[in-house]
Amino acid sequence: RKLIRSIRQALNLQPNELIKFRNRYIILKEDSIENLGKIFGIIFYIKCVKSDLDKINEAALSMIKKEKTFRISAKKSILLNKSSQNINEEVGAYILSKNPDIKVNLNNPEIDIRIEELGNKAFIYKASDIKKCLGGLPIGTGGFVNLIVKDEINSTVAGFLLMKRGCVISLSKDLSLLHKFE
Repeated sequence: RKLIRSIRQALNLQPNELIKFRNRYIILKEDSIENLGKIFGIIFYIKCVKSDLDKINEAALSMIKKEKTFRISAKKSILLNKSSQNINEEVGAYILSKNPDIKVNLNNPEIDIRIEELGNKAFIYKASDIKKCLGGLPIGTGGFVNLIVKDEINSTVAGFLLMKRGCVISLSKDLSLLHKFE
């Protein structure tokens, strides 16, 4: 709940613009999501293409621009009743039939297309689009800490690490570098 509250505050979202599905959060608002990188508790985020399950092939093909090699990395689909290997093979065969100039390279592809099923939709993204975030625990889950600031550099590092552990900190002196993580 604390993480959802932090995401809604950082992105100024309405309750219906953020959906929790298992261990994923789907943001329906397509405005700037760069502030997600400053929220403790988020490991990574990705901007995805949402597709119906019967249109996965077309959505995956649309991700390829000028790349010469590709790879498909799908997760098992429950609704389609297919293993990840079957999805990889089917989507890969479709891409090869529509674009004969491209080759499959499982070890070092120019584009790695990932496919995940959430609910009754497929979410497709490029592995290179994964944006790393701060990780840690959501602020407010680790208690309250009073930080006495004597040395600005060491106190800033200590404050950052305490915030990463989920602590709400109160400072004896203002540390401007920590404001962007509030």
